[in-house]
Amino acid sequence: MLARFYDTERGGFFMSESDEGGRLIARPKSPTDGAIPSGNSVAVRALALLATRIGEADYRRKAEATIAAFSQRMRQSPTAFAYMLLGAAELLPGGAGPLKYGARGVVRAKAELGRGGSADSKLTIRLEIAEGWHVNAHRPLQEFLVPTEVVLDSAADDFELVGLEYPRAQTVTLGFQPEPLSVYQGGVQIQGTIVANGAGRPAIARLSLTIQACNDEMCLKPETLMIELPIPGAVGGR
Repeated sequence: MLARFYDTERGGFFMSESDEGGRLIARPKSPTDGAIPSGNSVAVRALALLATRIGEADYRRKAEATIAAFSQRMRQSPTAFAYMLLGAAELLPGGAGPLKYGARGVVRAKAELGRGGSADSKLTIRLEIAEGWHVNAHRPLQEFLVPTEVVLDSAADDFELVGLEYPRAQTVTLGFQPEPLSVYQGGVQIQGTIVANGAGRPAIARLSLTIQACNDEMCLKPETLMIELPIPGAVGGR
């Protein structure tokens, strides 16, 4: 796609390949969405998803250049660029939602809510960790390792996170660390309860999930994934 359709001078994607025979007067671009998303919108989202999963900087640069190429038209008529705006939202650093990817796509985190007693909501964060990788447990055996940790936004007085339970850790020994390590591997769950404090509260609870992913050869830098969850029955506004 990049080799055959990308405009290296102005950004964005042409609808046709270069025509050395001169049969086309111009190579058009079609950025606006109709009954189906435009090619440029699909390209932006595909590049955004790749950039956030595998950390390839060139994918991010080309997605940003495509958004920039059509930014003026997007400001004038945002409803014509719904799918491209979706890709832009997924590309933005710190973008939030119930599904997140971390560690270059190695870790998939999905948060879900189930109703508890009264206005409480049962929280489950499901982690799917790629084969051959792990994240440090909530209480690692070495002080210098960054633990897996879930924290509720300290600025949100309208909610409280209680009864947080982390999964049972596994003890492994890997090549880069002679001492045993306490880790999570494969599919695990973190559970707790979000308690709503009073009426007129925000409809969104914001959580941060801190992880550090490692394999048998290296550790990636620690990162914090921001998770937003709509609370059932909560009232919008602040």
